[in-house]
Amino acid sequence: MKQYFTIGRFQPFTIGHLSMIDENVSEYENISVYIIANSFIPKANHKKATKEQIKNAIEYLESNGQIEMKYSYIHDIISHPFDDELTKQQFSNYNIDVTFVKDAYEAISKYKDIKCEKLYMLCGNDRLNTYKKILERQNIADKIDVLIGSGRKNGISGTELRNAIIKDDYKTFCSIIAPKNAYLYNDFLIQYKEYTDYLKKLI
Repeated sequence: MKQYFTIGRFQPFTIGHLSMIDENVSEYENISVYIIANSFIPKANHKKATKEQIKNAIEYLESNGQIEMKYSYIHDIISHPFDDELTKQQFSNYNIDVTFVKDAYEAISKYKDIKCEKLYMLCGNDRLNTYKKILERQNIADKIDVLIGSGRKNGISGTELRNAIIKDDYKTFCSIIAPKNAYLYNDFLIQYKEYTDYLKKLI
């Protein structure tokens, strides 16, 4: 049997993510979704990091010349406004099971010893090179075919969706969110406000 998996933050779950699955998978039970969980991100888990911890982490990266890591760290802080429960709910509405992981390496390592007819990884074209490198480092590039979704090509992204939430733009939100999740709009608004209020206290 063919098996599929995909990895992402899904902050939130867009029609681009959904179309990537629908374009390639006929039955949702054949897809495994791995979500890089907020609980593993150092800002992050909403209210677990202190201002001092964030400051120390950034200073450490700066002092060790890890400038790219510094900006990656800051990107993680500002790109995960929604908690794990809300993220999971988005997939529950489609009867798609999810597993939370620390990072892409943890998700991909689960397939090192798996045996199946064919194994496919789904990703956006913006992540293709990153995931191919991880597959090579894990020595399983020859076992997994990578399939690209068309969402990003069509201008659909989580960034655009977050911007719609920031601007309280319901029309744009509904045009990008996976359709069954449009009713969660107020939840996204509330969590984004809580999150930005939290960051203002830290930074």
